Amino acid sequence: MGILIELLDIYIPVFLKKRKLLQLFSATADAFGVTMPPMNGLRIEDCLKEYARFTRDEAARAICNGAGGKVKQRLYRNAYRLGSALRGEFGVKNMNQAMKLAHTVYQVVGINFMAGPRGDVVISRCYFTDFYSSEVCSVISSLDAGLISGLTAGGRLTFSQRLTEGNDCCFARISHGVKST
Repeated sequence: MGILIELLDIYIPVFLKKRKLLQLFSATADAFGVTMPPMNGLRIEDCLKEYARFTRDEAARAICNGAGGKVKQRLYRNAYRLGSALRGEFGVKNMNQAMKLAHTVYQVVGINFMAGPRGDVVISRCYFTDFYSSEVCSVISSLDAGLISGLTAGGRLTFSQRLTEGNDCCFARISHGVKST
């Protein structure tokens, strides 16, 4: 199935982008314990903007209510399920394939995700930077950690800097997970 991952890096059908974005939206709303707003008839660009606003508002609410830690756990768990499902759906067998698929998945949501062979991750552009404070980003990045863990069969994503903290890029490291070939 590695060829499918390669093809998705070249072209992702709009219907597939929207389907995966709506799955992410649903999993995120579930983690916040709220209902996802209706997305019927919206273009993918509008769905992404609505997702950014929704996650910003819900994460800020969780932080204010002192529920940020619990929400982070649920975001991680739900995103892990999504990543694990993607790993199975696209037949990911090794870290290289997992990182190619991660790159593609992140492109769908406007994030330039680049992973090196030693597990270094650089995000030079992120759609959500204009929406999130550093506190909100810290909560929402649990989605990233869960997704990467699911894609890599247990890898751990740890951020050391973020764009929302005023840095020129996000930097993270992935440790463990599937073996690289």
